[in-house]
Amino acid sequence: MVGKKLHYNELISQSVNKTKTACSIIKSLTNKQADNSEEPMLNIVGNLIKNPQIIAKTFNDYFSNIVEESVTKIIKQDNNDLSKHSY
Repeated sequence: MVGKKLHYNELISQSVNKTKTACSIIKSLTNKQADNSEEPMLNIVGNLIKNPQIIAKTFNDYFSNIVEESVTKIIKQDNNDLSKHSY
């Protein structure tokens, strides 16, 4: 066991991409293989979407809009805070 640990530590320490090497070691030790056979799916308001382009666009729209909505809320809050003060 100590020999294996030293071997794996040596592999990781000499690796350019330590994270990838560590993941490869873990996969080999646990006999796990990546399962890419399943098609990606997303449930949008009860509709099961399987088209990867629509899924990507949905995520992009969501994360783009959440930034805009957050900025708008911050600006409104700042304006409300300013209007509460009398100078």
